[in-house]
Amino acid sequence: LLPDFGGRGPDLGTLGGSASGYNDWANAINDSGQVVGQAQTTDGAVHAFLWQNGVMSDLNNRIPANCGWVLTEATDINAGGAIVGRGIINGEEHGFLLRLLGDLDGDGDVDLDDVNVFVSVLLGQDTNPAHIAAADIDCSGTPDGLDIQPFVNLLLTP
Repeated sequence: LLPDFGGRGPDLGTLGGSASGYNDWANAINDSGQVVGQAQTTDGAVHAFLWQNGVMSDLNNRIPANCGWVLTEATDINAGGAIVGRGIINGEEHGFLLRLLGDLDGDGDVDLDDVNVFVSVLLGQDTNPAHIAAADIDCSGTPDGLDIQPFVNLLLTP
């Protein structure tokens, strides 16, 4: 439970935009206390955010820069930390599912189970579109040998 702040939620901070909060709001909180929503950046754009451990972070910093997405609003987060929301790609608004990079099986961590999925995708044995998209770590459009080193780095990162 969050403490009573006189009818207002706690100050989650900003992404550098106006402190007025006109374009900033939280949409969901999970059992771990992670909060998602949208907030204005220093240049006036509205981006999706994740707030955890007292820090607000722009979700656009959690995706490869060359993917073409601008994540504008996070609408929900589950117990495993998977986030859904809306964003812009190729000038059109679409929904997104953002999981921990390298978490190919969607269980909230990067571990040996993900290695099995990764190898199966690379060998063409796993044709699940969600697994194929998640295995494309470098966001080149195709999971391939260039994704191996970034995946290993994610696997070894505590």
